[in-house]
Amino acid sequence: MTVSQDLYLSGVALTFLIAFSSLYIQLPGLYGEKGLLPAGNVIQREPQSISEFLDQPTLLRYRYRYWLDTESAMDVVCVSGIILSFLATVYAPMRTTLVYAILWILYMSMYSVGQTFLWFQWDILLLEAGFLAMIVAPLQILGLPSKHHHDNVTMWLVKWLLFRLMFASGVVKLQSHCDTWWSLTALDWHFESQCIPTPLAWYFHHTPQWFRMFSNASVFVIQIAVSFLFFAPTKTLRMFSFYAQVSLQLLILMTGNYNFFNLLTIVLCFSLIDDYSVHRPLGRGARKQWQKTLNMLKSSCGTLLNLTAFAVLAVFSYKYFSFSISDGVIFSKINFTKQGFAVYVYYATGVSIWVAISSLLWEISTALYKSVTVEKGFVKVFYSVFSTVVMSSVVIFMFCISLVPHTVIERSIQSKLPPQIFRWHQQTDNLQLVNSYGLFRRMTGVGGRPEVIVFGSNDKVNWKEYTFLYKPGQLERRPPVVAPHQPRLDWQMWFAALGSYQHNHWFIVMLYRLLENEPTVLSLMQDNPFPQQPPKYIKAQLFTYHFSAISTRRKWWERDDYPQEYTPILTKDDKNLVAYLTQNNILPGRKRYAPYGKLDSGMRSIRAVVEGIDPALFVFSLSFLAIVNLVFLKLLRF
Repeated sequence: MTVSQDLYLSGVALTFLIAFSSLYIQLPGLYGEKGLLPAGNVIQREPQSISEFLDQPTLLRYRYRYWLDTESAMDVVCVSGIILSFLATVYAPMRTTLVYAILWILYMSMYSVGQTFLWFQWDILLLEAGFLAMIVAPLQILGLPSKHHHDNVTMWLVKWLLFRLMFASGVVKLQSHCDTWWSLTALDWHFESQCIPTPLAWYFHHTPQWFRMFSNASVFVIQIAVSFLFFAPTKTLRMFSFYAQVSLQLLILMTGNYNFFNLLTIVLCFSLIDDYSVHRPLGRGARKQWQKTLNMLKSSCGTLLNLTAFAVLAVFSYKYFSFSISDGVIFSKINFTKQGFAVYVYYATGVSIWVAISSLLWEISTALYKSVTVEKGFVKVFYSVFSTVVMSSVVIFMFCISLVPHTVIERSIQSKLPPQIFRWHQQTDNLQLVNSYGLFRRMTGVGGRPEVIVFGSNDKVNWKEYTFLYKPGQLERRPPVVAPHQPRLDWQMWFAALGSYQHNHWFIVMLYRLLENEPTVLSLMQDNPFPQQPPKYIKAQLFTYHFSAISTRRKWWERDDYPQEYTPILTKDDKNLVAYLTQNNILPGRKRYAPYGKLDSGMRSIRAVVEGIDPALFVFSLSFLAIVNLVFLKLLRF
């Protein structure tokens, strides 16, 4: 197994560990019988065929076969994922195709019934990266070797996923025609308006505007221009793009709590790392004298290519973003039109496809060449060539269906794709094998961060505020560091503030659960202002938040004194509320299946142990333990 391959597989396993553990700790409040979106309401009956299973690909449909209710079955899936991903992170022999196939099926089982709380781009990114891990990982059966000549071919798919992610993320910002992106002022609002800022976000928010504008322009250069260097023929250019992308992700990680997204993106960047054990087309024998001359020529051409690429990148940055320095200040502005950018996207999308095809064909040709020249004996040569052809076919298929989401940013290019590719994509679309991406398409919170605050009362006069675990609320409360854990209720509260409660079914359910003092839902919050008995009345108001000024440093936040009504005042017996919840199968509630058996008992015992543990601490502890064990085992090998 190559170094880049091993780093990628262990990184994907660690990401699965974080995702499963973060979700597990929140399951009762999110998906339990009295949770916000009971999963039992959306799980279809047990399938009778493979095609029926693919309509909703989740193992939870088989729960009754093992005498489990929905909550216990979800616990089984998450606990199994935690254990298996921990082992795959720590122990190299566990990083096999079978293990990643199981991890992928387990997470797909949760995603398929996760509804709003699992509909994030990083969830589908993890599913796609996890499926690629199945292709990249060795089979390790029947004594087959763990290292193959086609390893670079399969790892190429990871590089292509990274390119699609970064290139699209840069393009969609400008395609949205959002004024803040085009004026390079998006970071004036980003740090305070993102879902869950970190303490460092407050300090970055107060940096000079020229620095924020320069940072904004740099993001475009890194995502749109530098991404093409992923396919550069020289190690220097690829490593430059590696460090640029990783630096960007680390800066995002420092200022925002984006759960496992930044980690997973860095893991994808491992596909850019060279592994010298792979690039030896003539084996370990002594090289001939003519090869030294050839290497000198290659080195000279590589240096010339590196200098040319850096010069082109510098000219691109200067011409289109007008970078200039005066009195120690870096000035920048966008120096192209929206029409000009549309033309660029058209050509860049087409070029990216041809560059990808050329790069893939080179990797396949190199793998076949090594299979013939390096291996000794007919059997080994045949096996190496055969396995390379098979895996190359799989890679080509994945590349073809990925062209459909990749060309979403340029429909005129998409319309020229062969019809067969659309058919293949449609047949596999339900499995989330390939997806389109585009983070931060439009800047939210321009003019102030909208924030929904929930209040309860017993007399409609004295209102007490509900405090959530991590999202902004109390003005004196320091922004938390919660990554890699994702508090999914806090995240959805951020989205709810951008819309209305009518478009957020779960929000109405949450208010009703608070009127019941439902402990599973309250476990997703910081504290309960009505510990003895639930409030008689509840409401939600929409405030506008800002980071506090430097002069008022005693508070982290400021908010307006005249909030808007987000929901009317509600009571538990409100006829409209009861009718709505009854219509959506929340009331009177599904007939509860009575589970029994050792498996159900074991799940309840584990749940009792972790109940009350801080969610972020739980996720961090498991992740830290896995990393420490991984490093320890690596050191033992040396």
